[in-house]
Amino acid sequence: EKGYDRLYFEVNGINNTNLVSDRVSAAFKIAESHKLDIIMFPEMFGSNQLYELDQHSFNPFFRRLFKSIQGSVPQLIFAPSCWENNSNRVNVYTSSASLVCTQNKQHPFSLRTSAGRRTERLVDIPKIINILHVPGWGRITIPICIDFLQPGYKDLLVTKLKANFILCPSYSSGEYDFLRELDSHAAYGVYSVWLNSCSALKQPITNEHIIGAVSTPVVSSESRITRLTPHCEGNCENGCLFIVTLPLDCVGSEPYEGATTQAEQILYKEVFA
Repeated sequence: EKGYDRLYFEVNGINNTNLVSDRVSAAFKIAESHKLDIIMFPEMFGSNQLYELDQHSFNPFFRRLFKSIQGSVPQLIFAPSCWENNSNRVNVYTSSASLVCTQNKQHPFSLRTSAGRRTERLVDIPKIINILHVPGWGRITIPICIDFLQPGYKDLLVTKLKANFILCPSYSSGEYDFLRELDSHAAYGVYSVWLNSCSALKQPITNEHIIGAVSTPVVSSESRITRLTPHCEGNCENGCLFIVTLPLDCVGSEPYEGATTQAEQILYKEVFA
């Protein structure tokens, strides 16, 4: 659509919503044996099924799924973002599938194409930033993709709202832009997790690609960034889950010097038999 000399693009939905539901379900079936606290998904893969709410603000899909799980369910669930009605948003749920909050993307993404630059058409977006204060974890915020790269937005989150745990879902080919931003977050004493998708990267996928990263606060002269690399080289077919262990309980204490972030990739082939 053209207006004011600017070209826009919109997202028309997901072609295979059942595949998305299957992969989300598989992630929770893997997670139940690892006793995870938080589970998050990349940007743009949310379907209506993951965003429907009943009269009590529970999501029926997650409620059915969680009842079928014998092990533990993460305490916070950050659903894959859903692009619908000119908004791009993330719903956050509890382990009982009740809605905690909805975070809308605040800044539209600008895409370079052969026809010129096109801008994500976000309309009438609520200018609301959600802060989840969880004892022992910190003050959690959810910038969506390009939000994470906006200097003024980072200043608002970190210096004014005092966020110290940032979770960023994305769907982007700009790996190194996010790595640079992660490094700057670490200097502010912030834990940051950036999660991308293999399908957003230039093909073919190799072990050199990065589909996410985790930064922990600066210790001595160095920040600590753990890169999430797909050891399957993008050939996992059914998807994968990265399990990340953060040393949150070591902040401000001597043991922090020896504490590290640990990351492990688990392929979905264990679930899709």
